[in-house]
Formats: sequence, C-alpha cells, structure tokens
Amino acid sequence: MKPETEDALSVAREHLDTARKVLDAGLPSVGGREAYLAALTAARGLVFELKNKGPKSHKGVKALIHELVKGGIPIERDLLDIFDEGFQLKLQADYVDPRKITEAGARRTFEMATSLIARIESILAERQ
Repeated sequence: MKPETEDALSVAREHLDTARKVLDAGLPSVGGREAYLAALTAARGLVFELKNKGPKSHKGVKALIHELVKGGIPIERDLLDIFDEGFQLKLQADYVDPRKITEAGARRTFEMATSLIARIESILAERQ
C-alpha cells in the first residue's frame, strides 16, 4: 500500500473516532460531519491507491469512486449513499442550521461511514 493511502486511512480512522466521541457527547452536527469526512478521506485514499489521483473535492472523490465501482471494484452501491446523505448533513452543519441535524441522522451517517471504511480496508487488504 502506498504511504499516501496509509495516511488517508489513518486520518479517516481519526475522524471516525472523533465522530464516535462527539456523538456520544451529544453533538450530532459535529459527529455527523466528522463521520462524513472519515468516509470521504478513506475514499480519497482508495482512489489514490488505485488511480494514483488525489481528488480534493467531494465531487471529484464521488466521481472517481463511482468510476472505480463501474470498473469492477466491489463496493456495494448502498455504501456509496454517504456521498449524498453525508454530504447533505455536512452542508446543513456548515452552511444552514446545525441544530436541525438529528441524533438519528448523525448516527446513520456514522454507521454508513464505518461500513464504507471497513469495505475499503477489506479491498485494499485483498490487493496486497
């Protein structure tokens, strides 16, 4: 595995750990946002590992992950929902009203991020 990919996965795990802690502390907007960032960072790592590209934006990561899936990388489509649902949560937290983010919505984003990261780690482990 490339060092950049390992770094991305390490950062993704840190975001996920932070998300869990702040969700447990009752801060759903911060926890949901951190969970989304965890998934985005792990996906960025997978893209870098397989395509040698480091997309910076949500749109770039989402497009390249979908391209990888179309090309045969085995990520279940429902795991990719975080790039829509999680991104909407992040937008709500950053630009609209973070008080409207529910505990349930943030926990769902956390669970989606956890599942996607586990799948990405599994794909990368199989390739070694």
